[in-house]
Formats: sequence, structure tokens, C-alpha cells
Amino acid sequence: MNINLLKNRCKKNPNFAMDRERIKEASRIVHTSDGKMTVHPIVIETLEDYIKEITKLDCNFFNPILYRGHTNANYLMLPSVMRNLSEKENLLYEEFCRRFPNEIRHCENAMEKLVFMQHYKTVTRTLDLTENPLFGLFFACADDKRFRSDKTGNKYKWGEVIIVRAPENDYNKKTNYQNDIKYAHSSTVSVLANTGFLGKEFSLRQLQIEYKNDRHLADLPDYIYVRDVLRRSVIVRSKQDNPRIQRQQGAFMVVNANKIEWINQIDVDGQKNIVNAKGFSDFILSEKVGADEINLDNLQKGLCKEFPQFKKNCNYDIHFKKIIPYSLDNDDERFKSDPFNLRRFLYKNTNNEQVVFLIPPTAKDHIKSQLAKLNITDAFVYPEMDSVSNELYEEFTK
Repeated sequence: MNINLLKNRCKKNPNFAMDRERIKEASRIVHTSDGKMTVHPIVIETLEDYIKEITKLDCNFFNPILYRGHTNANYLMLPSVMRNLSEKENLLYEEFCRRFPNEIRHCENAMEKLVFMQHYKTVTRTLDLTENPLFGLFFACADDKRFRSDKTGNKYKWGEVIIVRAPENDYNKKTNYQNDIKYAHSSTVSVLANTGFLGKEFSLRQLQIEYKNDRHLADLPDYIYVRDVLRRSVIVRSKQDNPRIQRQQGAFMVVNANKIEWINQIDVDGQKNIVNAKGFSDFILSEKVGADEINLDNLQKGLCKEFPQFKKNCNYDIHFKKIIPYSLDNDDERFKSDPFNLRRFLYKNTNNEQVVFLIPPTAKDHIKSQLAKLNITDAFVYPEMDSVSNELYEEFTK
């Protein structure tokens, strides 16, 4: 539904009447574009509107559609730790593990640690997703009832449901899955997750130490692809090992973005920047054959013909620095506009426009009441005792 149709429906339906400022706000949101990707907004006023639209989406088990609901459509699709704690990310993880050593010990790998921490509201480098479209709508409309006072004002903002899907052209014939859909035991997921446990600046060899601690990984290779450290995001289908993830049909996206600071040859004292770091980064992130398979192992075997500075039988290390998302300080346009390479996951229509669902603030309460008839409430979505207690409190004090 475009903005003009929305205006007409608002005039006819007093339940969703909006003042002139609200209409201006809607127009600004739906026409958001940076010139590289246009957005096709679909305004949702009722549950019926939503169901009608999601049935048009193409979906299958091996490449599912996932949903992410924002109570405020102005939110960036950005992991919580990247908003203001990216430089202290490793210290946050260390402190959590220090305070809850017995609980974290049961996690088998770095990704499970991130999911465990996310469950207890610690900010991480993961984005919550759901495979159930109704939960995506719920998160776009619902205030967090686990706290009895809402000070955010998000109930007065436009909500948004972002649709996510792995790129169709990256199919893995061995697994039947897209290459960007992984499980927690994946070596790629281990690389992305373990980067969070390292400092603002780190080396590839330091990352390998953390990576090899995830010993149970299936078919664990001894090397790490440089591309995965530079810029990579994947969808992770995690264990359904707690009631909240089970009910929400939850999945996650884990992200990574770092720049190469310098490269050195270990057995030569004081030698740094043996190759141009930016040129090497550009090659790794290019679409050239073999660029995505560069690792320390084949560098040491002299297999990177494009950069003859890497000599055979020498030991190298690559030093990285974590990217601050959407910062003008980043000297690469890719890291300024799309640091985690997330845009390729955004669901697009046949006109290559990103499809998003927008919920007017005046429609949120009505949609929540419709979802409640399907038993999609705070107490169901968050089955912990405090959530249930708050819902009972509200019901009994109406």
C-alpha cells in the first residue's frame, strides 16, 4: 500500500486517523533511499493486511524467509554491541564469563556463548531473527511489558518488519543450503563469533587460538579464510535449547567487519607491511577467482600469485582493527555504507526494491489485540516468570 492509499484509508477509518505530522513522518520513512537501493513499503494496519502480504512471499525450508521487527522504523539493522560498545566488546564478554563461569561452561562453542548472553540481555554481535512472520509483527508492535513503565515512546513511532533471506545465487550443492545459512558448529560461525572475544586490534594468529578452542566443530580446518575476518555475515540456525527460542522460532545473524592494519613476516625482525594492506583487502573482497579462499596456509605456500611479496615457506601474520559501523572514519566506502555486507540479505521484489512492512503507530494496539487472540502475547513470547507476572498484573488491573 503506498502513502496515498494510506491517506485515503485513514480518512475513511477513524480508528487509524492520523494528523498531518504523522502523514509527513510516514512519507519520509517510506521514501528513504541512499540512491543505491530503493524501498518498497507496504503499510500494515491489520493482521489481515499482513497475512495477505506474507502469503505472496517465496519461501522454502532450505532457504527460509526470516523476519526482524523494530518498534521504531528509524532503528538501524545493527547488532546492539556495535551501537556504542564495539571498542569494549571483548571486555564485556570477559566480564560476563567471569561472573557466570558455571553457566557459560555448558556452552560448547563461541556462538552458543553469544546466544546465551543475548538471552540474558547482554549486548552482542548477533541480530535476533524469527522464522515465524507473526512474531516479527509482534516485535514491531509490542512495547516490552517486562518493565511496567515504557519510557521509550516507541508506541508512538512507526513500527517496521524487515524481511531477510540468504542470496539465491550462493547455493551449496553439498548441503542443499545457501552458503550464508549455517549451524552453530560451522567453522565460519566460529570465526565470526570468536572475533567478538578479541580486542579492538588483533592478529589472525590470535583469532586462530580462539577458533581452535571450538574443538567439536564439524570438519574443522586448521586455517581461517581472510575474507571471513574482513567482512562477513551469516544466518545461524541455533539450538532450540530454551523455551524462548522455541516459542519464537528464533534464529540469529552474526556479523563481522574489520580492516587490515598491516601484514608482517614473522621470521624477519621488525618487518611490517610487506604488501599494500588496502590493495590486499580490495583483492580479498573482490569477485576474482580464489580471492575468497585466501588463508595463512596458502600464503605460506606461496599460492597467492597476485601478491608475489608472499614468499614460499615463510610465516606471516595479518593484523586487523575492528570497524566502527557507519563511521566516516572508515576509508572504504563498503564499510561506510554497509559495513557487515547485510544488504544482500534484504528481501527484494522483482524490481530489485527492498520490501518492508510499516505499521502506523495508531494501528499497533489493534494489531496487538488481534495477535493476542492467537495467544501471541508477552507472556507467551517471553515465558519467564517476570513476563508472565507482568501480564497477569495488567489483566487483573484493567
